[in-house]
Amino acid sequence: MASANSEEVLRDIKNKYEIYKGASGASGGVGQIEYALKKERGDYWRQKMKSITKDGEWSLLLKQIREELVVIKLPYGMPAAQTAAWNEYTVLMHLADRNDHLGKGHAKLLAANQNQLDKHRVAWLALEAVPTGLELAELTQAEDNFDSTTSLIHQSFWQLTPIEFICHLFLKLGRTLELLHRENIKHGDIKMENIMIGNIQEDEYPAIKLVDFGDSAILEDNELAKQTIDTQRFCKSIRILAELHASCVHDHNPTQSYVKKSPTEKMKNLFHKSPTSGRSSESSKGKGKEKVIDTEISHPLGSCLSHPQGWDIFVKTMIDGEQNTSTPSMAGLMRSFQAWAQSVVTNAPDNVKQYIGRVTNAAIEHQGYTHGISNAALKNAVKNYDP
Repeated sequence: MASANSEEVLRDIKNKYEIYKGASGASGGVGQIEYALKKERGDYWRQKMKSITKDGEWSLLLKQIREELVVIKLPYGMPAAQTAAWNEYTVLMHLADRNDHLGKGHAKLLAANQNQLDKHRVAWLALEAVPTGLELAELTQAEDNFDSTTSLIHQSFWQLTPIEFICHLFLKLGRTLELLHRENIKHGDIKMENIMIGNIQEDEYPAIKLVDFGDSAILEDNELAKQTIDTQRFCKSIRILAELHASCVHDHNPTQSYVKKSPTEKMKNLFHKSPTSGRSSESSKGKGKEKVIDTEISHPLGSCLSHPQGWDIFVKTMIDGEQNTSTPSMAGLMRSFQAWAQSVVTNAPDNVKQYIGRVTNAAIEHQGYTHGISNAALKNAVKNYDP
């Protein structure tokens, strides 16, 4: 944190929280981000740890600790960082009294410290943490730059993005944005890095939470057109997931690695229904023969990868919504597709929800995999806390 009174700020935070500095290694473009617990809760959990006698008990204990984690944001001293922190503070304060109305789909402000000399600056923010610390981007990016174990986790979801998960995200994130827009709020930075995957139950759909309100604003009635950027970027996120699903259906071969395609090539497959059975054929080139084998698609989710009725128009609307300046409002999008998406989610076979849960759970168990904090790092940070 680049600030003249940084020591005073840290003392102020440490009066209230245990900061597990470096536990996450995360930092935003405008500030340092650290995990923490309320001071009295840190003492409580260390006492609990002393009574643990079996390895299996650690998993439950760490899950309980995760539910109480706090994210501390310490903005840098540069003007852009201070502006972002103030934006987040003012918007989340505005939403604080409306949580019962708006639900739990967005970041929640727990505490903050305003600068005593400049009331339009905040020295630090304390936010409710998403227990997994897992970004949507981390489930959907390529497996490059990770070790082999992590690559398998990435590749699994990257190549097998279920339609049911896409519809679940549409419903949860779409509803949150619709409600924010009703409050004359724009988020301003909808992207996969700011969409968090919540719970880690293997038999449930994950919670979805929108974070990072540094570009957000409370708009006047004559400024509401600025909310269009949220809707366009929301449509883009859904379109990207639709591309991943299309690539999965058409290109996945259990015997080969994933072949990256250009956006144009991916788009060609968005509405095309592929055959489900394998075939083999031979073609001749000159004197030699080239044998072409189309291997039968074999997915852990099996027939769950088929397209439900209404998928084509849904995807086309997302593409149009991303590209057009005359994008429909979030309320309009939800009216058009909420019932359809809910039907897809409700009728999903159990193995779809279990698959999504397993991928999420495997991600946070893997040391260093997420921008969050692994179980091993969390255990070490709390157990060996040194103020």
